[in-house]
Amino acid sequence: MRSSRSAVLIFLLVCLSVVLGVLQSNAKKHVEGGAETESAPNPDARIDPVTRAVQFVILPPTRALNRTFDFAGDTVVSFLEAGTLRRRVEELETTLSQTLADRRKLEALERENWRLRQLQEMPPYPQYQKITADIVALNLSNHRITLNVGEKQGVKPGAPVLVPSGLVGQVVEVSKGTCVANLVTHPRFAVGARVFRSDSQEVGILRGRGSDQLALTIYREPTGSLDPIIRGGDEITTSGLSILYPEGILIGRVAEARRNRTTGVIEATVVPAVNLAKVREVVVLVKK
Repeated sequence: MRSSRSAVLIFLLVCLSVVLGVLQSNAKKHVEGGAETESAPNPDARIDPVTRAVQFVILPPTRALNRTFDFAGDTVVSFLEAGTLRRRVEELETTLSQTLADRRKLEALERENWRLRQLQEMPPYPQYQKITADIVALNLSNHRITLNVGEKQGVKPGAPVLVPSGLVGQVVEVSKGTCVANLVTHPRFAVGARVFRSDSQEVGILRGRGSDQLALTIYREPTGSLDPIIRGGDEITTSGLSILYPEGILIGRVAEARRNRTTGVIEATVVPAVNLAKVREVVVLVKK
């Protein structure tokens, strides 16, 4: 309805323009006829009434129509540009989704490559089966981790958990598809340990202390300096005097050693070889 009214209005304006144009032409002829004797244009000459009427009646609607057409044209252009922009956004969203999917695939391949490298870098343990596992839960405050392997993969309580850089902990709970391991820092963790040095193979018990350091106790009363037995920087490994742990797994390094004057034994503070907060994947050793 509104569009039909606009069309009628335009038509009337066009007709009015034609009529006023004819009147303006006649008026000019009449003026020219009465001014044949004038040899130069008069600057004070006034615009004829018809021309003034034309300017008064026609120009305002014409300007309004021009503005309307300009606005309509801009609207159409904006609409077309919006459609192009929307298609571009959709293309970018599709590209982003594909990129994220490719990234997930790449991360899965990287984890698989890590597992293969773990198996290749591990020393040979002929009496043990190596099972790679992901850490699905890490609780450093309780010094425990949960792994995504369990009875289905042959995991049993007591199995050592390690990475190429050293011992991580020991499995203590097992379910069908998962298991829980105490970290070496757990207060209930204990393992037979050995000073790994060519001129000292002293054996003792290494325990977790619920902190970021471990405690090694060597039950031998020194007769002189501690250096021949243990000193700062010595590597501490599993002793091998156990049916659960193979010999030679690195546990940590000695920070300091001292003699307990009350008990006469040697006590050492050991820093774990593995940064437990950064471990994400491990190997579980299962006795064959």
